[in-house]
Amino acid sequence: MPPLTTIQQKTENIKTLMSSKAMQHQIALAAPKHLTADRITRVFMTSLLKTPKLALCTRESLMGSMLTCTQLGLEPDSAAQMAHLIPYGDVCTLIVGYKGLMALARRSGDIRSLDARVVYEDDYFEFEFGTAPKLKHVPDLLSDKRDPENIECVYAVAIMKDGGTQFDIMTKKDVNLIMARSKASAKGPWVTDWPEMARKTVIRRLCKYLPSSPELSQAVTLDEQAERGISQNIDFLDLEPAEGEPEAKGPPESLEDLTPDPAPKAKAKTKAKATSPNPQVEQLAVIEKIRAGLAADFAKLQPDQQKTFLRTCGLEAIERVAMEADVSVLESFRDAMMSA
Repeated sequence: MPPLTTIQQKTENIKTLMSSKAMQHQIALAAPKHLTADRITRVFMTSLLKTPKLALCTRESLMGSMLTCTQLGLEPDSAAQMAHLIPYGDVCTLIVGYKGLMALARRSGDIRSLDARVVYEDDYFEFEFGTAPKLKHVPDLLSDKRDPENIECVYAVAIMKDGGTQFDIMTKKDVNLIMARSKASAKGPWVTDWPEMARKTVIRRLCKYLPSSPELSQAVTLDEQAERGISQNIDFLDLEPAEGEPEAKGPPESLEDLTPDPAPKAKAKTKAKATSPNPQVEQLAVIEKIRAGLAADFAKLQPDQQKTFLRTCGLEAIERVAMEADVSVLESFRDAMMSA
């Protein structure tokens, strides 16, 4: 494990980045109504204190996971246990908990409640599929067979706002087949909290058949990718300093932040030479104007149009395009915004 001073230094750099105006602006745009940028920042920094190794993750994956969690409206590593930021090597991975999936399902607008239960050997359990599906579970709370090895199956039930119901059932063998595909099947919650992971697995499968919001669909996909060790592709823009440069203080807030510092003056007197225009700086100036226009256009959109555009493109995608200095692609983002 690296020296504590290294982790502390990286944590301070991340704290500086999180408090920058540009990052606070992006968090505010991505956050739903019930979360503020200040609240998200404090929760995120608490996650770093709880899991110091997060500071060793690449800033792309760390900031990407944080912003994605913000867009979903979930607080990572809170007492509610709706989502978790987990370091795998130097990559931060967003894990959505089963409580997070349940919360997103209820927010979709069509689902009144969503719950999952495990069935033990001595429980009374009856179900039928077909044209008149039914499910009845009477747990035997006094039985001495209520350990994980006594679980027979797990089920999830969703009650719609129109009164309809939908349920799914998985046997212990079904769940273990899913566990076997996980990169963490031999450690972590699959070993210490098998019943909770089983509930999450059946909820995730049921969610695929329910009326779904974009946030719920994204959460299910991200969780499946994390389970199987597949890249979530939610990296933020590259904020790592180049070799030999000091740690970055955050994303550029203006053209001046992108312009290199002037070279130190030579001691010997030399004849001043005429400087030629810098194509890169000129290109960045054009991009800066487009980005300013994007911000103005975004402010004119209705709230539902803003959400549609963020889901379609995402601010991090705009920033990445801007950093690549591709004016034509950035203009297409602006066209997409106005047609959202």
